[in-house]
Amino acid sequence: MKPKSILVIEDDELVCRIVQRIAANLGAQATIAINGRAALDILATPAGKQFDAIVLDMILPRASGWDILDYMKNNSPLAKTPVVIISGAQLSSEEKNRLTAGGNAFVDKRTFGMESFQKVLAAYLGISEGHKANQPPTSTSHPSEK
Repeated sequence: MKPKSILVIEDDELVCRIVQRIAANLGAQATIAINGRAALDILATPAGKQFDAIVLDMILPRASGWDILDYMKNNSPLAKTPVVIISGAQLSSEEKNRLTAGGNAFVDKRTFGMESFQKVLAAYLGISEGHKANQPPTSTSHPSEK
């Protein structure tokens, strides 16, 4: 069975390491994009349309999380990819509702808990938390400047 794969679009290295560890706990592979432009470059490739879920920060250098969501919405292979939005930005109720429309999850970095985040990611990947993929997880980074 092919392991699940996620794209982590996040400019905070600590958050990237935490999400990678959680993905590994679930037996999933994580690819990292450290800015919005790197994420858009990845998503524009055939491999970029194969992710099982995307973890997305909203405030990024070089392109915002809103830009990423708009790109995905207008690109049919990506339009149904589950997105877990992770942000510490102060968002209005209207913005949160807009983000979670279509089934996206929103996780507030200010109240972020590894255990609860793992449950959310597992649900979006369709993995029961007690089950791990047969293959060891790997992580890759996309080299790009901030």
